Amino acid sequence: MNTYVRDNFSAGVPAIFTTKGDIAAASAAGVAERVGVGPNGSYLFANSAAAAGVVSSPVAHVKAVGSANDAANADTWKIANILGSETFDPASAWSGTNLFTAPHAGFFLAILTTYVYPPVLAQQNNYIQTGLYKNGSLYSVLYRSIREDALNDKKNMESVGMDLVYLNAGDTLSPAFYGHTYNEGGWISGDASWANLSIVAIPA
Repeated sequence: MNTYVRDNFSAGVPAIFTTKGDIAAASAAGVAERVGVGPNGSYLFANSAAAAGVVSSPVAHVKAVGSANDAANADTWKIANILGSETFDPASAWSGTNLFTAPHAGFFLAILTTYVYPPVLAQQNNYIQTGLYKNGSLYSVLYRSIREDALNDKKNMESVGMDLVYLNAGDTLSPAFYGHTYNEGGWISGDASWANLSIVAIPA
């Protein structure tokens, strides 16, 4: 029996290999499919959309930092266009100034830090919120920063928030802002003059 298994394997599977590190996985009953080796540090992830049902990919860890300012809208959420520089992105999961695309399924911890400076005089009880958009829609509110000092006084507002998000391969995350004007106050067109978004895959 062992001889038959060896001979069948030698006759079929090795022919599909092209690169050092390749492995074989079943794409159907009695059918072997090549799974190409990924870059150093890659892991195997189940992916039903892949021909072999698994893919080899680096674990998605991203640190994106601010490269531009972007004004918060009054009383409405918007995706922020401020994070144009990655300092760590082994899976090439970040693109543009606001988009993380999951290369594999799993839980991801997202941590967003912002620093907002109102360019005009602000009123008491105005506030700014930060959040996450998942697949183009608001997913969670991370932090709410409220002004409680004297009227007509500029004041920088800082926030740090985090959330645990489950993403399928191809799902997206983006940083978002919301500015609220209280009692006909004179804010909110504040610039997010600095931001930092870290997204870390959490092992299952």
